[in-house]
Amino acid sequence: MPTYMRKDDHGYRFLRPIPQDLRPRFAKANFVKRLGRDYKKAKELCALLTVQTDRELAAARSNQTQATSIGSFLKLPRKTRLKSLSISPELPGQIASLFLSTLDADAQARKEGMSDEEFESLDANIQEMLPLINRAVASGNVGRFHEFVNQLA
Repeated sequence: MPTYMRKDDHGYRFLRPIPQDLRPRFAKANFVKRLGRDYKKAKELCALLTVQTDRELAAARSNQTQATSIGSFLKLPRKTRLKSLSISPELPGQIASLFLSTLDADAQARKEGMSDEEFESLDANIQEMLPLINRAVASGNVGRFHEFVNQLA
């Protein structure tokens, strides 16, 4: 029987563990797929799934080395991309920190569909808004940014 093929009460299934260091990228511990009751067909499908999962694991490994690029970050599952925030008195500072840390990535992501002139305008707007945001967070007077925070959350 092939390495990743298992027999159970319902026929055969493909069960391949995902290496511990890659589990956050897939948001699961194993690749699992029903292969059916026919041994011959299950064996063929298992071979195909083995090749496919080899490619997925290799791609995840190569993306792991390029984790700084925006494209690789956006390919991560939502659960691993999103940061959890606990409700506490520090929440406004955490939201501000999260917002400020995403400005550059957001601008770069938007750049792909923009002309250079539009991108320069957006970048100038960001540079203009940063001091206002910092002052608002420092003073606690963030009323002007509630809509922004709602969109962010």
